[in-house]
Amino acid sequence: MSKRQAKINITGRVQGVGFRPFIYRMAVRNTLLGYVINLGDAGVEIIVEGSKKDIERFLVDVEENAPEVSEIEEIKKEYLEYTGNYSNFIIDKSKKTGKVASGIYPPDIGICPECLKDMDNPEGRWYEYPFTACAWCGPRFTSVKQLPYDRERTHMHDFPMCNDCEHDYYDPMDRRFDAQGITCSQCGPTMGLYNALGKRIAVDDVFSETAKYILDGSIIAVKGIGGIHLASLATRDDVLEEFRRRKDRKNQPYALMSPDLESINQYAEFSQIEKEYLTSWRKPIVLLRKKHRVISDLVAPGLDTVGVMLPYTGIQTMLFKRLDEPALVMTSGNRRGLPMSITNKAAFKELGGLADYFLLHNRDIINRSDDSVIRVIDGKPAFTRRSRGYVPDPINIPIQKGIAISLGAELRNAAAIATNGKVFMTQYLGDITSLEGLEFEKDAIQTMRDLLNITSNPDVMGCDLHPEYMTSQHGQVISQEMDIPLIKSQHHHAHITSVMAEHMIKDEEVIGIALDGAGYGADGQIWGGEVLKSGYSGYERVGQLEYLPMPGGDLCAYHPYRMLIAGLSKVFSDDEIRDITKNHINHVLPHGEQELNVILQLSLIHI
Repeated sequence: MSKRQAKINITGRVQGVGFRPFIYRMAVRNTLLGYVINLGDAGVEIIVEGSKKDIERFLVDVEENAPEVSEIEEIKKEYLEYTGNYSNFIIDKSKKTGKVASGIYPPDIGICPECLKDMDNPEGRWYEYPFTACAWCGPRFTSVKQLPYDRERTHMHDFPMCNDCEHDYYDPMDRRFDAQGITCSQCGPTMGLYNALGKRIAVDDVFSETAKYILDGSIIAVKGIGGIHLASLATRDDVLEEFRRRKDRKNQPYALMSPDLESINQYAEFSQIEKEYLTSWRKPIVLLRKKHRVISDLVAPGLDTVGVMLPYTGIQTMLFKRLDEPALVMTSGNRRGLPMSITNKAAFKELGGLADYFLLHNRDIINRSDDSVIRVIDGKPAFTRRSRGYVPDPINIPIQKGIAISLGAELRNAAAIATNGKVFMTQYLGDITSLEGLEFEKDAIQTMRDLLNITSNPDVMGCDLHPEYMTSQHGQVISQEMDIPLIKSQHHHAHITSVMAEHMIKDEEVIGIALDGAGYGADGQIWGGEVLKSGYSGYERVGQLEYLPMPGGDLCAYHPYRMLIAGLSKVFSDDEIRDITKNHINHVLPHGEQELNVILQLSLIHI
């Protein structure tokens, strides 16, 4: 039977997911010779030699048996003349192509069932080892400095493999074959427990000691893979009251983490589709309907939903093994206006006074990434926050031409890069209201550019129309420095066109209704709800809500009750408003009656 050579290029999510070892096994299964190699554009190149029948069977195996976390976007093949230059099949050293990325490096992957089994095996070197990972799971986006994805370009560069890990790494039949994050108790990172002054606490089992402190009512800073969480009991009102006092957030809902679905079922309802998202490898926070029992009402005051996630790291798994609790508060470790802390030094500096103890490790977090938050609507996820587990996965759009960078608005920000018919959003950045927040956005954009191998200036820069946003002012500076156009988008028009792009609408105009809140309008007023006849390049305002005062400006976004009072002020007297709202004031306004009086005065000024 005559032999052929085939050159195969596969793009999509095929880096960092055990794809090359998978290709190796499929090639050996089909008696093919050659190599597989990572390309700098996050795709893989494969050269195989053998019979055409074996090559075709190999391609079928690749499509049908690809790793769960991988996502094949396109397979290109080209048959060439047989050379006979290969004596076996190998995984070759990664190389860069110099092209703009056609695929992308994968998101962080929750710890897999096989690694959890290893952590439960007293005979293995991963027994209760919190950094256990393999080629199918573990940190990815938060770990990488640059592509191609190899150990020396990740947060594992300071942890050389021991002999045992090296053996597994080079064994094609091992689950950790070519796993860049491979580590064990002999050679990997370690945990440490510290008091509020930053002094290390000498204990044999840091997780048992941490669990004891949690049960005593303490608040613990816990370093994970994308940042540092603040953790506490979720069942005691006094703990939550103190937590809120320290965070200075009276009504902000806190996310919960539970050890398993049975625990979640004690305090929240979930459908089959919500269960699937909870247990998926992405492990997002899912907004579920409360049952109003077991968990303190102070977790999410005044809401009928609560945000819940399952453990996605060995660190979290180990902590719950020492606790008999249905859930812990697990919220982002940061002070208001600052990004989440990611270094041990920053934790002590920024979270001092918030946390009583610090459970930290000595592995770097390269890219900060908050937890993703979704609500399931009609069986599909609607993102409140798109971050860990989803970033940097691309979103397809109907616009193919050029490279664009968008800086977003001011509150609950995420930036984005568009290229080759795809949008690559950064991780959730939070509110860009401080220099630290703006620096975080700059770093996040540069990281995405590096991963996408974009070295040239973009063709256009986008920002919000509001002239006082830090992001808009930064966009103005960058556009002048790069000598590129700056497109200032009206907030509600941007929302409508994003929905158009999501549904792959190309050239048609739509009637869009945007009721998401305030946005700076083309007339210099603050628009609060619009009906726009929209295309991508422009819009006509055909309907609107009546203008209302915004007492305190953007404070209304944090305390919507201010807008209610402003609306009532147009039709009721101050005394009538006090009567209508008297049962709610002390629960929803941080400064109660005194704040109400100020809001009424400000509303009167703007009428």
